Amino acid sequence: MDDVIDSGETLKFTKNYMISAGAKEVMTAALCFKPRSVFVPDFYGFETKSWVIFPHENREFIECSYKMWSSKGIENEEIRKRFLKIGLPVKQIEYFMTKAAK
Repeated sequence: MDDVIDSGETLKFTKNYMISAGAKEVMTAALCFKPRSVFVPDFYGFETKSWVIFPHENREFIECSYKMWSSKGIENEEIRKRFLKIGLPVKQIEYFMTKAAK
């Protein structure tokens, strides 16, 4: 079980390990599956080529992206626009950008 299968290497390794440890059958599942993966799970919720950001990851995404973009000289207003364009909540953008700027 995984949230996102990107390269597929982790789940492929895990399944092979469990089989080598004696499991007679191993079924795999993921919420998101990326078509470039070297491993296709038995079950998955949806397929996407896009970068997946789960709601619980907004803080980390905003803070890390803010630091990266601001270090490249991108102005705060442009950074806000980028976050808004991908649909992040305004209150979270303001709060986490302020924290990241400290």
